[in-house]
Amino acid sequence: MGTDSVLPELISKEKSPNASNAERENLMDALILPDALHGGPRRVSEYVNIADSGVPHQVKTAEWILRIALFGEFVGHGTFAFRAVPHFQELMAGALGITTEAAAVILPVVGVIDFTVAALALAKPIRLILLYAALWGLLTGIARPVYGTEIWAFVERWPNWAVPLALLYVRGFPQRRGDWLR
Repeated sequence: MGTDSVLPELISKEKSPNASNAERENLMDALILPDALHGGPRRVSEYVNIADSGVPHQVKTAEWILRIALFGEFVGHGTFAFRAVPHFQELMAGALGITTEAAAVILPVVGVIDFTVAALALAKPIRLILLYAALWGLLTGIARPVYGTEIWAFVERWPNWAVPLALLYVRGFPQRRGDWLR
C-alpha cells in the first residue's frame, strides 16, 4: 500500500467517530518516512502515539519537561519573593527606583503570583500565562544589569524566559485572540 492511497484513507478514518485506534494504527504502519538520524526509513507509527490524539511522544515528553522546569523556576523564585529576601528587595529597589521598604511590601504579592504561575504550569499551562512567564523572566533577567551586575547575570538567566517561550511554542502559538486563554 503506497503513501498516496494511505493518506486519504487515514484522514477519513481520523475524522470518522467509528474508526478504532487499531484501524488507525494499521494505516499508520503503512506510512513510511525517511529518517536520516536513525539510519533509514521508519514507520510513522513509531513517531506517533495514536491513543494520544496523534501528538508525538517526544513532543509530549518535551512539554512535560518544560512544564516541570517552569514549575521549579516559579516556585523557587516565588519562595524568595514571598519571603522578601534582602537580595530581592535590593534588586527590586535598584531596578525600579523604589525603596527597599516598598520592595518588601510588593515582593510577597509577586511571590503569590509566581506560585500561581507554577501551579498553572503543571495543571493547565494557559498560553497567556506562558507569555506572562516569558516576559517576567526576561524583565527580571534584564533587571540584573540595570541594577548594576554584569551582563552575564542576565545571560545566565536566559532559561527563565526561554523555558516558558519554548513551552508556548510546543503548545502552539494562538491563531485567534481567544486561543490565548487555552
